Amino acid sequence: MEGLFAKVGSDKGKLSGRTISPLVIIDNDKIDKIYPNLPVAKFWDVANSNISGLFHLFNSIACRDSDYTTFDRADLKDVLDSGVLTFGACPMKNWGSPTDISHAIRDNLRRNVLVGGFDLGSARVAACVFIADSAVLNVVPQGYLEHGFEMLSRIMKTGSVVHRGIYQGSKPGLVVYTILAELGKPNERMAEIARVGGVITKK
Repeated sequence: MEGLFAKVGSDKGKLSGRTISPLVIIDNDKIDKIYPNLPVAKFWDVANSNISGLFHLFNSIACRDSDYTTFDRADLKDVLDSGVLTFGACPMKNWGSPTDISHAIRDNLRRNVLVGGFDLGSARVAACVFIADSAVLNVVPQGYLEHGFEMLSRIMKTGSVVHRGIYQGSKPGLVVYTILAELGKPNERMAEIARVGGVITKK
């Protein structure tokens, strides 16, 4: 597991009494599984661009108004100020039913290069942004996207906040981008690494 993981108190990372936010944890083993056939010369460039590209997209979107639902700078700030986070992107092959949307969002959070093992139900803040071309936006019902927002809210803590965005893009199809924030430690993955490394953890 690579990346900065400070001593965590409550749901946020802390170092010398200062809050570290956002805190992103990258799992090298997961990168190997997601990109098993990449040439050595391209491996890290692809992995790094996958992460930085998503950050750049959310940053760019937060500076744009939408004719539908706007994800603004205050929304992005709330997410990035919320400690440990995970994020992902999922191009959708089907959007013919509300469940197609909700399944894509769940896959979005599982299929990324960040460390797994988080309890997603511990999240308090989230962002969910749909980007689609005009052809899709003229067909997909608003209620289907709302179902996706609501599903994300249901898997989080009671009283959680989901910042929403719906934008028209130039590329064909529909893509959903999500961030879940204010997560605790990835206890499951940390325990697995401890077992593999022969580390004895304190009870």
